Amino acid sequence: MLIPENFSPLLNLIFYINGGIVALWLFIQFCLYIYKQYIRSPTILRNKFPKEEEVWAAITSIDDEIGKEYTLQLAKQGFNVAVFSDSVSRLTKICDLVAEQDPKTKIKIIKVDWTEDIDETFETVKNELDGLNVQVLVNNATVFPEKTDLFHETHIEDDLKMVQVNIDVVVRMAKLLIPSMITKGGGYIINMSSWIMWNGLPYLSVYAGTKKFLANFSLSLHFEYVKEKIKTSYVLPFCSDFKFPYFLKLGFLSPSPQMYVKKTLGLVGTGYRISPFFSHWLLEKIINQNFGIFNWLHNKWYKRSINKEKKND
Repeated sequence: MLIPENFSPLLNLIFYINGGIVALWLFIQFCLYIYKQYIRSPTILRNKFPKEEEVWAAITSIDDEIGKEYTLQLAKQGFNVAVFSDSVSRLTKICDLVAEQDPKTKIKIIKVDWTEDIDETFETVKNELDGLNVQVLVNNATVFPEKTDLFHETHIEDDLKMVQVNIDVVVRMAKLLIPSMITKGGGYIINMSSWIMWNGLPYLSVYAGTKKFLANFSLSLHFEYVKEKIKTSYVLPFCSDFKFPYFLKLGFLSPSPQMYVKKTLGLVGTGYRISPFFSHWLLEKIINQNFGIFNWLHNKWYKRSINKEKKND
């Protein structure tokens, strides 16, 4: 078959144009990120609502430092807070911390175990939140596997609990509170996803799947209710998950819970995806382009951990 003489230059031109478009798109993304992070004033969520109104924020778990910081920082902004935990001691402690920070802040403590009967649990939640003007929802309740393992070797009960807490609770909380947000003229939903939702992660297949769901669910809700002034975002923690003990705890990758939540809240409302630290954003781009290498490194780490456990036994 004869190849036209002008075929090669035309093909080169197409490659140059495609490359230019991709480079321009990445440059625009970078500029927007820099603007959101370092130029614009941070979002103060409480200023989005009338001062004379009594507005509540619901945080679905205070069982880790991230949840505690969401509670304290939203309370500091002027929200009343409704908090959830299955631990009476944690609920009592957060009450003391909120009261110490500002005695005027109202706090509603709700003792629930998200891993128990979900229908019965949500009857309790519905009754407890009835009458409260909840316009900020932080879905941060998460079940993380105690150890990484091959999928067929994990217990199905543990996998289903993970799905229930990481997905079912998020869907039900949104379903419960969105109608009142529409009535009140808007609101904010913050869903804690994870960086591993981008490409999944071997030996954490169910967990990675639940976090991918949160990202797609949040994206869909964001555009579905943007006309109702309900803004939904998903957050992409990296080592600030504080549930990845095997990652190297470098300072620029592992900010404190206080700093992480402060930066996250400052970006709420600027888009449906929040990656509050430049190091995380940059690493996200690297992982997306080189996941094969990352996947290989993770497999090496897993095999090394298994061998170490066998030696200890």
